[in-house]
Amino acid sequence: GSQDDYDDDDEGGGTPFEAATGVISILYETSWEPAFIHFNSPEQSGWTDSPGMKMKTGELPNHKIFSITASNLEFVLNDGEYEWDKPSFDANYFIGSPGSYILKNGKLEKVR
Repeated sequence: GSQDDYDDDDEGGGTPFEAATGVISILYETSWEPAFIHFNSPEQSGWTDSPGMKMKTGELPNHKIFSITASNLEFVLNDGEYEWDKPSFDANYFIGSPGSYILKNGKLEKVR
């Protein structure tokens, strides 16, 4: 979409761009190189193929970043090989609404 194609089927006109698109952004602090995110969201047709999508490297080498347009996101992280990061043996990380999040040492925190 170019700047001028705002159609009027959008909820509540005049919402800021970010809010309207509903982007979930994750900054993941890890020593893994590379790091992958394996995820599922209502907008997807199911989980990504393992190991998932390779995360981009942020401003620091141990910062891995990932953004997706989604209303919520269920995910786990891995190093593309054998190591997985999930909150517990049989659980996945879950983000229930768009925003920016930081994940480090198994703790997910919303920053905005």
